[in-house]
Parts: sequence; C-alpha cells; structure tokens
Amino acid sequence: MFSGGNVIQTDYPGRLAFLYATTEAMRPAPINTLLDLMPTFSEWFSRYQVDVDKDDPWFDIQQLSALMKCKMSMLDQSAPAQTLRAVLLKWMEQHHINPDDEWIMDTALFSLGWHAFGNELKWNLLPGPAARPKLDLRLLWDYFKESLDQFRERSEQEFLVCRKEYIAKVQQLWGDRRQETPERVARWTALSFRLKYREIADRESTASRNPKNARCEDTIRKRVKEFAARIQLTLPSRRPVLTLADSLAAKVKNGP
Repeated sequence: MFSGGNVIQTDYPGRLAFLYATTEAMRPAPINTLLDLMPTFSEWFSRYQVDVDKDDPWFDIQQLSALMKCKMSMLDQSAPAQTLRAVLLKWMEQHHINPDDEWIMDTALFSLGWHAFGNELKWNLLPGPAARPKLDLRLLWDYFKESLDQFRERSEQEFLVCRKEYIAKVQQLWGDRRQETPERVARWTALSFRLKYREIADRESTASRNPKNARCEDTIRKRVKEFAARIQLTLPSRRPVLTLADSLAAKVKNGP
C-alpha cells in the first residue's frame, strides 16, 4: 500500500521541538552561534547558487536542488568543504552535542542554506522521501467479472483499509496530532545539556502553580531518555549521583 518501503522510526516533529527548545534552554543558543558559521558556509555553498531571478519559473526548482545539497554527505575533500566540516564540529563541541548525531549538522546546514536565500535563520528540517509516504492505491475494474455496483462496493472497502494503514504509517513517522505535543519533554531534554535532572525537576516545581503538574526527577529522566531515543539524540554523559543512603552503604562496605 505504501511506496518506498518505509522502515524508518525517527520522530521528526520531536527533532524540531528539541532544536527549538535549545534556544531557551542552552547558553548560548545554538541557533545564534550558528550564524557565525555563515561566512564559511557561503564560501562552500557558492557552487550551488541559483543563477535565475526569483520571478523565473525555474527558481523554486533550482533553490530546492541547492538546498538538497546541504547535508554532511555532500562535504567532499575540497578545501571549503573541509573547512566547513571543521567549524561545524567545533560548533557541536561548543554546545556539548555528540558529533555522532549527524542529523543535527545536516539540519544546521539546511537551515544555513535556507538563510542564504534571504530567509530568517531558524531551524528547518527537510526529511528524505522515506519520511513522506504516499497513499498508493491502484484499483482496476474488471468489468467482465463484476458489475459497476460490485466495483464501487469493493473499491470503497479497499480504500478504507488503505487509508487506515496510511494514517497509521504517517502517525508512526510524525506522531499522532491528537496526542501530547513533544514541546515539554523537548525542553527537559535541552535543559539536560546544562542541568541535572534534579535541577530540572526543581525548576518544574517552582514554575508549576499546581503541585500535581510537577514532575519528579525519575519521571523526567525516564521521559528524556525515551525522547532522546526517538529522535536519535545522544544525551550528555553524566557521573552517577549517589544518594545519602548509597554513600552510607559504601562507607559500611569499605570500612572506616
């Protein structure tokens, strides 16, 4: 029923929610420091610049073609490409983001490309075609074997089944629009790059007027880890925090 054989499980709305949350949660904001990379990016991106006016019918096509080049896999061995790769990795390090999370650098490149065409610099994500499944329903009326009424009944049944599967696939990729939005856990995740989970929980308790809406440290840790797995984000490494009971037990075990 679906073209492309989609097998991905990435939470793309969650990725964007996390990146937008970093603007308030991280100091300095990654989107602000990303602007410092614009001169280096422009030197590399100049090879893909559009050579027609915005009024030209070919402008949108050439612009999209250029933007599709804005990903790490397109950085070849040329000097501008290697320089851009180096400053991107330094930018990732500045914000304590794991360089293995290449999707963040891809998003950074695409956002810079969008800005290069005169648009506001903000996080922009262009998932590949596998993230945009198409409803592929092909019906054939075998008029030698079935009447028009029979064909109508059969085609309606097949369409309903196909539509149900299609909606389930899109929701699997992009989330159920009826469910809780990811902004809150995305904010916790962004905060976890500079705060401990206990500190995030304390902030939630202080900000919440209703104590029932506050979240304990363990709940936040669990939700953040689940969310990070869905968006394929590597969380910052942490030293285990020992409770008072853990410390006393260690002293008893090791002796005075």
